[in-house]
Amino acid sequence: MVAESLHLRCLIHGGGNQLDSLGQETGTGVRASGARYVRLSAAPFETAGVTGARVGNCYGRRGSVSGGGGSVASLSMWSVMVLGSAQDGALPQFGARTALDEAARSGAIGRRFSSCLAIVADDGRVLLLDVGLDLKAHEEVLATNQAVRRRVVPVPMDGVVLTHAHVGHYAGLLHLGREALAAEAMPCWVTTKMARFLESEAPWRFVVEQGHLELRAHEPPATFEPWTDLSVSLIPVPHRHEASDTVAISVNGSVLYLPDIDAWDEWPEAEDVIGAHSTAFLDATFWSDAELPHRDMANIKHPFVPDTLERFAHLASTRRLVLTHLNHTNPVCDPASDEHADVLRAGFEVATEGLTIAL
Repeated sequence: MVAESLHLRCLIHGGGNQLDSLGQETGTGVRASGARYVRLSAAPFETAGVTGARVGNCYGRRGSVSGGGGSVASLSMWSVMVLGSAQDGALPQFGARTALDEAARSGAIGRRFSSCLAIVADDGRVLLLDVGLDLKAHEEVLATNQAVRRRVVPVPMDGVVLTHAHVGHYAGLLHLGREALAAEAMPCWVTTKMARFLESEAPWRFVVEQGHLELRAHEPPATFEPWTDLSVSLIPVPHRHEASDTVAISVNGSVLYLPDIDAWDEWPEAEDVIGAHSTAFLDATFWSDAELPHRDMANIKHPFVPDTLERFAHLASTRRLVLTHLNHTNPVCDPASDEHADVLRAGFEVATEGLTIAL
């Protein structure tokens, strides 16, 4: 029996699915209620003549061109571009009057947008990692990329992968809806729990029901291929799970995007996973517990930057460790601060909008 929820355009992928001769996924999946359903053959995601399909269940693969009949004549060159480097509320944050907020408003330091990365191919294909409140600002940063400027379609993205259901990481999906862009089935790769949230909660479910967003859900850990020359993995990490689970994203086994985690001690695999990547964007929300004196920091857990520097300093000499997701109170936001200097002395970098790194 075909599940009633299929009209929500949510393709739930199970770990045992196979690829048919056309590079399409076939088999059965588990819908949000836990009932079984027969999944219709799903047309692969096609852009610029390149076809992609999911294979495998592990991260760390690089430059794969496998996946059924989908193939490319030659591998594209990929890069990762920082579109946003701030915590969900950005810098300056609405209603905030800290010295950093005022410095950003005056132009004394740079503004920072909600955390977002773009994976960009030299042929202009774009995959966004997270879409937060600042999606329109992200678009302006992305427009500085030469490959993106050569695109023949005005929408500067071909799909999105989401880490979790905190507002700075998915709220931009509303720009795809009927009241705005009215996108046509924009592919969106998520965890099964995140898919259940988006297809059941207003206003997000309207974007899905009306066909503007096509959810492609995987149970993490999982690996899929938006195109046959790009491999993306979802890696579970501990973080507040009010509405969904949380994942880090690995791209071609080369770049790790990990904007949110509760504590490094709660993730024993941290050093191994970070060390397996040549570039890692890491949660740097807070410098210390003194940043929000009127809030209980235990309710908004993140590792403090000094702990991150000490814990992973031995990795910094052989790979790029880039701090991102900075709260508007974090002194690292000011390039002239002592804390920013400490980050650089430890061999780390601080993400800035427009920073571009080859995969």
